[in-house]
Amino acid sequence: MHTSQTTSPELPEEVWEKILGYLGRRKFLVSVMTTSRSLYNVAKRLQYSDLALNFLLGQIYTGSTARPNDCLETLAICTSASSPARAVRHLAISEISYGSVPALLTRALASTAGLKSLDIRVSQDVLDGEPLFLSTDPLITSSTFLPELSALYTNDTRVVLALAPRRPLSSIALPVKMDATAYHAITDSLCQSTAKITQLCFYLEVEDIEAASQSLGAIARTFPNVAQLCLQFRLANVTPVTWVMLEHTIHQIGPSLVRLNALNVLSLVYFPEPVDKAARYETETRRLANLIVGSVPQLRRVELRWHGWTISGGRWSPVDQNHLLRQPQKWLYTESRERSLLSREVII
Repeated sequence: MHTSQTTSPELPEEVWEKILGYLGRRKFLVSVMTTSRSLYNVAKRLQYSDLALNFLLGQIYTGSTARPNDCLETLAICTSASSPARAVRHLAISEISYGSVPALLTRALASTAGLKSLDIRVSQDVLDGEPLFLSTDPLITSSTFLPELSALYTNDTRVVLALAPRRPLSSIALPVKMDATAYHAITDSLCQSTAKITQLCFYLEVEDIEAASQSLGAIARTFPNVAQLCLQFRLANVTPVTWVMLEHTIHQIGPSLVRLNALNVLSLVYFPEPVDKAARYETETRRLANLIVGSVPQLRRVELRWHGWTISGGRWSPVDQNHLLRQPQKWLYTESRERSLLSREVII
């Protein structure tokens, strides 16, 4: 008896990436990699394209940092065109501490020539000690070291100073308190980027609320192409901030915000925050947010203090406080780019 055998049509690799991205766990990709050469290549890209390593959680839950270390070692030792390191596009590393990790990290990054974004958060012993990267290191300054890096999040200002010059950075998140000296060093470094800054997150220590307004004006002049701006100001002068002072400040910064033609997301926080015995926090914050949108009508998201709204077609929808951009783990770049379920799996 004659039987006919049909085969399913070949799917484009980008379609397979979408499908396999729903697996949710990297271990399931191992079986996929054994089925065919084409699926092997797709699965390998998915394995390494979006990595999140956490050294602290590894120590807490497994008593070891072997898995994050092994992952970095794999990236560092494989340098061929088909190596896993060439597939890495987004890399997040948390709680880096001293030991063998800094040198290993540099070697791993040297192999990830296609890396687009780097989220690197160091432990206190690194913040108190020698920097992870030296701006005088020939490897760091080489044109082949992270040549496509466009987004950087870090809690260490020295990482920005080392990596910003001569790279196409457009998104910077540095949510650590900076004084005037550190701020000027960072802005000088960012001005050496080969791309225009469009996303910016800073936490600045200033003398008073007038100085905060001046700082915002300077940022608007220095980075006129910024589209998403998140600023937190710590006022050294402990005079309580009132609603009247905030309203005056918003009127002051209006011309600076108007200068930012591309601005569509704005988050502003001032410490210390107003204390309102009448508990009018949401009402007053919404009123002040309306003043901001009056100056910048193209805003589609505005956050002030502990309240935020997305704006579409004149309708204001509240943002959950846990999702506000002032939260220390939030990075608008990560939230706005497409991510598979695999990218949410943290290697510990």
